Amino acid sequence: MFEKNILETIYDKKKNIFASLLLIDIKILIISSIVIVFTWIIFLGLNPNYSIANGDAIRALIPEILEMASRGYNWEDNLFNLLRSGGHKVNDISGLILHISILNKLGLSPTNTINLTIFFYQLVFAFLSIKLSLVLSTKEKNILSIWDLVGMTWLSAFAPIISWRIFNGHIHLLLGSFCLITTIVLICCYRNKSLTPITILLAFFVYSSVFQSAPYMQTTYYSFLLAGIIIIFYFLLILLTRKKSKIQFFVKEFIDIISIPALLVISALLINTPQFLNILLHSFSDQAHRLYNSSSIVYSYTTATCLDWLASIFWSQEIIKVQREFFLLHETNYPIGPLIIFAFISLWRICPRILILIPLLAIFIAIYTMNLGPSQILIDHIPGLNMFRVPARIVIPLILLLPALSINFIRNLSLNPFSLRRSLPLLPIILLMFFIPSWIREIIIWIAAIWIIARCVGFPVINYRNKTILNFEQLISPTLLLIFFAFNSVLAFKERSMEFTDTQNSLNLFKTIGEKIKNEHADLRELLNRVAYDFEIIPYSLNQSSIFKISSIDGYVYSGIRFNQLYSTLLNIEFSRQRLLYKINSASSNFDIFSLLYNIRYILYFEKDHLEIRDNKNYLGAAWFSSKIIPFSSLDAMKQAMVANREMIEEYIKQNMSVNAGTNVDTNIDTKDSNKIITSQKFNNCALSYVKNIHSDIKKSAIEMHVVSMDKCPLTVSLNYNENIKGWLIKKNNPNVRYPINFFPAYWSLIGFMVPEGEYEIIIAPKAFIPWWSRVAQLCSFLIFLFCFLFCYRKSRPKDVQ
Repeated sequence: MFEKNILETIYDKKKNIFASLLLIDIKILIISSIVIVFTWIIFLGLNPNYSIANGDAIRALIPEILEMASRGYNWEDNLFNLLRSGGHKVNDISGLILHISILNKLGLSPTNTINLTIFFYQLVFAFLSIKLSLVLSTKEKNILSIWDLVGMTWLSAFAPIISWRIFNGHIHLLLGSFCLITTIVLICCYRNKSLTPITILLAFFVYSSVFQSAPYMQTTYYSFLLAGIIIIFYFLLILLTRKKSKIQFFVKEFIDIISIPALLVISALLINTPQFLNILLHSFSDQAHRLYNSSSIVYSYTTATCLDWLASIFWSQEIIKVQREFFLLHETNYPIGPLIIFAFISLWRICPRILILIPLLAIFIAIYTMNLGPSQILIDHIPGLNMFRVPARIVIPLILLLPALSINFIRNLSLNPFSLRRSLPLLPIILLMFFIPSWIREIIIWIAAIWIIARCVGFPVINYRNKTILNFEQLISPTLLLIFFAFNSVLAFKERSMEFTDTQNSLNLFKTIGEKIKNEHADLRELLNRVAYDFEIIPYSLNQSSIFKISSIDGYVYSGIRFNQLYSTLLNIEFSRQRLLYKINSASSNFDIFSLLYNIRYILYFEKDHLEIRDNKNYLGAAWFSSKIIPFSSLDAMKQAMVANREMIEEYIKQNMSVNAGTNVDTNIDTKDSNKIITSQKFNNCALSYVKNIHSDIKKSAIEMHVVSMDKCPLTVSLNYNENIKGWLIKKNNPNVRYPINFFPAYWSLIGFMVPEGEYEIIIAPKAFIPWWSRVAQLCSFLIFLFCFLFCYRKSRPKDVQ
């Protein structure tokens, strides 16, 4: 019964082509979901309490999910984080993924949130690959059996290149890489008149996610860069081979087929306009870590070599062993396997002309990724190429096309139809591949691939004296071959796996320890009271503050550039815009200065396997008034002045607010006038001013203060200065009197501002930039999406049933 022509059967019964297409998509989603989950459980040994992803998923994503649960689930709730690195931006730097926030809001643990996200990404890719293979099929009737879907899902959802991304925690790179195949699927379905609501929805999901997160944009850029190169050269080929009278028709045809992808991209952009606008503004500000007008970082991490690309030809890592550190392999190994041959032949059958572009693309990729001679010319003339420190990632969107093209090739082989009874003797042989060494498995895979290619070109590799060895021609079918290669893809996927991490139990343990510490030291419930860790929790790295929910300077995060500069200068290390790791402990250089500026109250350390807490006497509190403002020409000059006054460092820092020369300081906050501080300025009676109380709200990322100022006095808050932080002064005896605060960077990276004479309530909180027209854009997005949704219903008429 599995051999029934699903499309034709449903059409004959219901005479509803649109419903038949929709039912096929639903079948793909259901079976692929089951295959993905059971493959993880049976072949990969997944435990619900263990995280599939390691690396950055545990070090960075789990802390973000925990913090999101404390702050809220909308991107506007996640503008700022008070727990790590003295406070830093969240949404503007990394964004907030909607589907992750939804899973978190449903009450799922961070572990299950990550695992379900991975399952979903695999499902999206499997659906796109299967859909593309079907729409490219040259068969008159598309027979889609359950066994076909098992093989298709394995070959795509468990592609070895995806394995590297998943197990190293780079799952954010996957969705961005899907943009190229998503666009191709939309174009092919449109031309084949087989667009469905499910295809439209998943395409919109992929595009929309890109505009919600800055990390997704890396491989998204590569996707459309490669697509642009292909389109340009393809246009040139068309122009050279077509008659002039047909060129205009071709241009109109091209505009027509890209209309739906273009409309969905515009709709995705418009729906995310408020959030994306804040990300974009930060990206082009002087506080961005990867400035578009700054020096190149393209080869600052690792560069691909010829040996890396040779090793990437094989699924097994045992064939060509590259002498690299394990943590670099996911950035240098891009396993292709025999799929490259199948995809090549498939392309040759579909569009021979496009094969001319393959050598051009290969040359471009080799020059760019290996830093060959002309690479600087490419970097200088193609915008954005110098902003990606791992250039080899450019091949990911292209490799993700291989499963769909290979499926199309294998399923169109002229072999006998699949029969479970006839193929049953060969299924155990396929399962035996699980137990043999990977290098032997690789040899068998390539022998099978060569046999298929030889058979396609008519080379007599099977018959000997007019007899068929083992009756292979009767036993082997396209479905069986698909399962064979797909199962080996799963094994190559598993070969790159890492040990699952018991994150759920460890999170519960550290949460208990954090609560115990805060019960013993209640002042640590205030987020501006910080600790220094003289240890590092594995596997959460320096983001242990988010696990304990106790603030510190430590962080594995993109912090503010000013904090980065202060950190580098005081610790006597080279400044780098790419710095992600921030670590301060009691042995750090100039720890006494850091502890005063960032209000480090305690030092946590291990003593004989027990966590101990030691008081740190060097702190000024969460906020303090100063009597002077002293400008310095440079950060280094400020550091030298502090070091020179080390014997009385506490008094020196408190009395003298250090600012960069030329900083705009509003000394008359209750008027429209302002002074630009260039020389030292002293304020009377400020030594008598004081902070009565201060409270931090983790949900709003807000600070509430009650202060008494005896004059116009400068006040410092032990929190990193950022442009999206806003503040208000409220008269204590007259709440209707409110002044907006003009912040400026004090001590290079902290928040400073002037307080007029009197008693005030002060509110400091992040605020997003949301112009009125961004809401109009969201409405337009809905209308565009609705048009695309209805359009797919009107134009659905598959080639199989015309």
